[in-house]
Amino acid sequence: MIAAIEKEARSLCPPATVKHWRVLQPSHVLMATFILWVQLLGAWIAALLGPALIWIPAFLVICACIVAMQLWVHESSHFTLFCSRALNDLWATVFFGSPIGMSVKTYRRFHMTHHAKLATANDMDRFAFNVDVRGSRRLVGKLLRGLLCIDGYLIVMRKYVGPKESASDLGRDQDLFFIAVWNIPLLLACVLAGRWYLYFLLWAYPILGVAVTVNLLRSIGEHQPIGFAGLASPNQSITPVIRTTCPGYLEKWLMFQANFNYHFEHHLYPTVPAVNLPKVHQYLEERGFYQKYPELLQKSAVAKVLELSRGIPTT
Repeated sequence: MIAAIEKEARSLCPPATVKHWRVLQPSHVLMATFILWVQLLGAWIAALLGPALIWIPAFLVICACIVAMQLWVHESSHFTLFCSRALNDLWATVFFGSPIGMSVKTYRRFHMTHHAKLATANDMDRFAFNVDVRGSRRLVGKLLRGLLCIDGYLIVMRKYVGPKESASDLGRDQDLFFIAVWNIPLLLACVLAGRWYLYFLLWAYPILGVAVTVNLLRSIGEHQPIGFAGLASPNQSITPVIRTTCPGYLEKWLMFQANFNYHFEHHLYPTVPAVNLPKVHQYLEERGFYQKYPELLQKSAVAKVLELSRGIPTT
């Protein structure tokens, strides 16, 4: 069903228009990187030098920045930052991936299966939405697994630890070098400020707990079908669903930076840079596409997860 809908959407978009959308915007990447790091450094300076009361807003800002860095790693996995693929990966590694312990190449290897084999057993990213959230008990239990870093630990073990499985893993030593380049000075700064514990409270925990939980909520909202009856077995496909989110400012900032909320548009044209996805959305909207398929739009991923949890009887 979703394949036919995507085909219909593409038929509305002339090749010349799509070609224009695919033009990369390096200046946007530079500006977005600058804005993200200004927020991140500002929050850390306030946390290290300011009173304890400032730790709460600093925590929120740092969490939003970590989620944004994850989403920019995603963006880079499609080679949409710069024309040079080497620069694309280096920039993403230095400014987005390595500070939060992510490998761009490893992420890409997993994520490309999500686009090629969406919701099938071969979708290596479907673990994020192949989740049973029927009923408040299951939903709260899953959220606790995320917030207690259990899922974060399992993701690290699944994606970034263990034997090298492919050529995309051969740069692991370089990734570890860049991870150390960012994280060791940050830990030292916390120690020198007499607040060593802030490295774990404001950095390690948001990475392994909060960001993983945000990704869970976002992925379920974007990809879990209505009426999903629990977990799909390893060899079982899930009915593919792709929803675009039109969130409020807070949810956009906390969960959907890098225009990740235009998710149907991204799956439609994965090589269109994030800055141009609103143009794709507007183009489809003006031609009545979303009037015909309103189920592809949602106002909030969090609200959709709650709907999925409440709308399906607990067995």
